[in-house]
Amino acid sequence: MKKIALMAFMSSMLAVSGIALGATPAFADQPAIVRAMNDDVLSTYYHYECPNRISGHSFDYNKTYKLLTFQHGYAYDGYTIASSWKAQNCSCGRGTVQYRICNYHTW
Repeated sequence: MKKIALMAFMSSMLAVSGIALGATPAFADQPAIVRAMNDDVLSTYYHYECPNRISGHSFDYNKTYKLLTFQHGYAYDGYTIASSWKAQNCSCGRGTVQYRICNYHTW
């Protein structure tokens, strides 16, 4: 009995939500609605480069992300090195750490 009552309740809720969420017709004299889109993109990160250029010893860490808002699309434009210093993060010796800021453009 409870199952039948629950099913009846759910079907009535779907019917009500279907009416409430119905599409509104567009008319020629109404302006088009342009919605902004969002995406989480890489914002900043640290990059360690091994002094011997061994690919397994070079890595990115402490990544931060930001919400990018755009109308039609976006593209990654590379990164800017904000600062750089020497550090020993692998067994090969003192490599280079770079703090990188990612650049994007939207359209």
